[in-house]
Formats: sequence, C-alpha cells, structure tokens
Amino acid sequence: MSFFRSNRVVACIAFLFCISYIAIGQQDNEDSQSFSVLFYNIENLFDTIASSCTNDSEFTPQSEKQWNTRKYYKKLHAISKVIIAAGAWNPPDIIAFAEVESPSCTRDILSKTALSKMRYSYIHHESPDRRGIDVSLAYNPKTFIPLFDSAIAVTLPDEPHFATRDILYVKGIMSLWNDTLHVFALHFPSRFGGAKKSEYKRIAATNVLISCISDIYAQLPSARIIVMGDFNDTPKNKAPQFLAAACSNNFIRLSDSNQLGTNVYKNMWHEIDQCYVSVSLHSNYTLTYSIISFDFMLQTDSHGRTKPFRTYAGPYYLGGYSDHLPILCRFQKP
Repeated sequence: MSFFRSNRVVACIAFLFCISYIAIGQQDNEDSQSFSVLFYNIENLFDTIASSCTNDSEFTPQSEKQWNTRKYYKKLHAISKVIIAAGAWNPPDIIAFAEVESPSCTRDILSKTALSKMRYSYIHHESPDRRGIDVSLAYNPKTFIPLFDSAIAVTLPDEPHFATRDILYVKGIMSLWNDTLHVFALHFPSRFGGAKKSEYKRIAATNVLISCISDIYAQLPSARIIVMGDFNDTPKNKAPQFLAAACSNNFIRLSDSNQLGTNVYKNMWHEIDQCYVSVSLHSNYTLTYSIISFDFMLQTDSHGRTKPFRTYAGPYYLGGYSDHLPILCRFQKP
C-alpha cells in the first residue's frame, strides 16, 4: 500500500544490522549528533500473574486469552524488534511506553531482549488505572540525564471514583548539547461508552496538561518541550483542539504526510498517537517526525485493508505487535 513506507527487506536488514551494531558497541548515540524520542502504545503488556489490586484477570493463563509466559516473552521480543528497526542506525534516546502493567514489565522489555545491550534505565510510576496499565519511560543514561520526574494525576472533581492513567513528566538534560528537555508522555482516557459521552474525560486530561505546560512557560518562556502520547482522539476532536488553541503561540503539532494514522478503528485509520513540540524546540533544532510502519508490523485483511498486526483480536491470539503504530521524533542541530 503506497501510503505506508514499509519495505520488508529493508526492515529486516535494519533489524539485523542494529542488533549487531548494539552488540558490538562501535558507536554511541552521543556520537551521532542527533537525539530521538519514540512513543509506542504496546497494547496490553501484562505479566501473567493476577493482581489483587487491579482488574488484570483478562491476561492470565486461566483466562479466555490463555495469556502465558511464552506469549509474554514473544511480545517482549516483538516490541524490541520494532524499537530497534525504528531507530535504524541509532536506537532511540528516549522511549515512552503506554499500556504497560508494571515496572517489572518495563524492565523486562529493556533487559530480556536485544535492547539489553543499550543498558537503558527507566522511570515507571504505578497509576490508579483500574486495569493497572501505566505510562513508562526508558532512556539512554549516556545521552539523557533525568533531573526530575513526576506522575501527574488526572481527576474529575464531580466523579471521586474516576481513575485513569497519570501523565508522566520527566525533565532532563540532553547531554550531547547540554540542553534541558521537558518530556510529557501520556495515555488519555479511552472512548469506552462512546466518543462523545467520554469526551469530557479527555478534555479534563488536556486541561491538566495545559496547566503543567503553562507552569513551565511561566518560569522559562524558551523551554524545550515535547509531548507524545495516545490522545484517544484525532487532531480534529475537541481535546486536541483545546491543546492547540491554548498553546497556539508556543506549540506545533508534528505530522507525517506519508501516513494515514497510527490506529485502525472500524476499518479506518486514525491519528490518535500524536506529538507536539514547543516553538523553541522546533526553531533551535531540525526535527524529523515519522509514524513507523514496517511491513512486519502490518497485516492485510480479506478485503485488502491494511492495519496494525496486533497481539489479540478479541479472545483470538494473533501473535503480532500492537494495535498502534509508534511515532518517532528525531532532532539535530541545524
């Protein structure tokens, strides 16, 4: 399909080369003169152990899905394959994940796959989400030095029992240029119950994000900020439009004109995973933004429609990667 920059041979070569590249360690990211941030909703990365604190029974060996250790490790390696291929010559300096159950799951992605050679560190705060899925962040400690991190709660004053994922905020130094970067990684409330009926929840989350960004700008108008995540809305929906309007003079939404979106719903592509950057970041660096869509991450249905190759379709195990495509932003000095 011409809309997708996907070449199976190139992807496989890139993947195999990058494994060798990482293992040999011939070149560090800090020598590459670029810095990259990747966001990936990895679709329900749960361990196999039932928790008494969250509703994760869907992903246990006893469940209808029969989620087990073999499937768990296959998914870990699938995720690492995508990340390595996406980074090509240079694995991402920062990787933000959505839909990861626990710190141990984040750790397993980084330590029990080909990514272990990169020696990523990570930040993972447990959120109040009822299913127990969180947002986490991995980083290369050679190229990014965290100074501060926080899990920012999203609440609804009129609904005291409402629970959703926190917004993850990390402030750190890009060591290549000794420049401070503010990173927001997010996974906004779902459309469960209907897009319109649930819209107010995503608007509330957006207002929390806007408030945090405003606080940073109040202290430093030239702050370098990047926001990446699953908004569960397209740029045309109200919540992203509120963000664009509130930060219109200071923020830019990045887009990939070669792609239709990051997720398929009702046989249509939607760009619900999005990236926004501050004007100062955009003006001080040359940015390259892309939606990652190699052939091996996609499948074609019986009607010839292309969609992400996901792990499950309902209770049926497909053994794929995720129902989302990752997004990657790379910046270099002009």
